Parts: sequence; structure tokens; C-alpha cells
Amino acid sequence: CPQRERQGQIDVTKSKAGDRVLSLGAGLLALLREHKRSQAEERLAYGIPRTSWDWMFTGLDGKPIQHDTDRRAWKAMLNAAGLDSRIRLHDLRHSAATHLLVLGTDSRTVMDLMGWSTPRMAAVYQHVVDDVKRNIADRMDVKLGLGDGSSS
Repeated sequence: CPQRERQGQIDVTKSKAGDRVLSLGAGLLALLREHKRSQAEERLAYGIPRTSWDWMFTGLDGKPIQHDTDRRAWKAMLNAAGLDSRIRLHDLRHSAATHLLVLGTDSRTVMDLMGWSTPRMAAVYQHVVDDVKRNIADRMDVKLGLGDGSSS
């Protein structure tokens, strides 16, 4: 977020809930480690010295990428996929929160994962999709003794 970076220093998160440790699956962790290794090799190949910065996604100089770099890459990916270029990178937070809802993740865990300090944020980020409604209807059928819980 460009508003969070000032004169080469990164400010603290917007809320205490935003300062958190995330759990990663083994597959994603392996990809990130490979990215970090590849990035270090790239710097060596270009003769760029290691910096005191220890960011996961950087420019060749090891400093954080410019705030517009990821947005431009996102727009290029959308165009390559033939998707609406008005979709914002930030919209992925809505998708992530909605996927957590679809997975049936409890609200406290969603708050922690998303870095929300209040449950009211769910109303902003989570969107009820047909799969969630269908699942509830199936479960109600089972509770009422009207079916086996599988939609037709």
C-alpha cells in the first residue's frame, strides 16, 4: 500500500489484528522458498549485492517493489486471461474471505486470517454465494428428515 510506505520505512499495520502470523500449506511454502532462492540467484547473476532488506517480493536491488508494479502485473494477467481489467487486486481479499465462508470456516478464524479487528468486516468482505445457500438448504433437509443432504 503506497500510503503505508514513507521514505524507505514501512509503517506498522493499520490495526493490531493486522500484525499476525499466517500458516501456509507445505506446497505454498515450497513455492515461496523456491522464489526466494531464485531471487537470490538472480541478484548474484546481475552482481547486485545483498541488502539489509529481507523482502519476499522485491526489485533486483532487493528493495520492496514499487507500489504500482503489482497492479500493472495484475492488469496484464487479467488481460491475458481475457478477464475484465476493472477487477482490482484488492478484490482478491473479497474472494479470499468468501472462499473461507464457502469452506465453512468459523468467524473467529476468518477474523484472524484476514486481520480484522471486528466481525463487522465480514459484512464488507464476505459474499454469500449459491454454494453456501445450497449447503444450508441440504443441511436443513437432513435436520427435518426430508433428505440425505445432497442437492438435486
